[in-house]
Amino acid sequence: MSLLVVLGFKAIQASTRLPNDLSVVFVGFTNNPTGTFRPIRVIIPPTGATGLCALFRVGNVGSNRFIAFETIAGEQKTERGWEPFQVSGVGGSVWTPGYSCLYAVPWPTGVPTNATWRLQLRWNREASRWGKAINLKLRRELFHDSKYYHATSSEVIP
Repeated sequence: MSLLVVLGFKAIQASTRLPNDLSVVFVGFTNNPTGTFRPIRVIIPPTGATGLCALFRVGNVGSNRFIAFETIAGEQKTERGWEPFQVSGVGGSVWTPGYSCLYAVPWPTGVPTNATWRLQLRWNREASRWGKAINLKLRRELFHDSKYYHATSSEVIP
């Protein structure tokens, strides 16, 4: 009987797990980066990236859906906990499963260079190929995945 209860609990727990298709991992620092495609793609934000920048490896670690994502805030670790701030972070759309690259994020204004911080992002799965094809043919968005999920990057620790 207790084995059935444990198995039932595990089944409920597995079914309520949120998907985690977006991976955002801090990998290091750089100064005045330039965008490159090879050997590893490095993306610079449209506003540019000069001075000290944090490098994040961003990837779609899901197995079968394209994703779109955007940074919604940065958070600085303080004595009171994590405090939000505005940041020009990472974003993208139509990222295929398994795709990843590096993003250079300029050091946030007002955050000391000895402070620990991280990015908060939201992401969603995009319509399937068939759904996109039908949307394109009908010139209407009938198929989409409007459910957004939350992701947190690993910490930038100086």
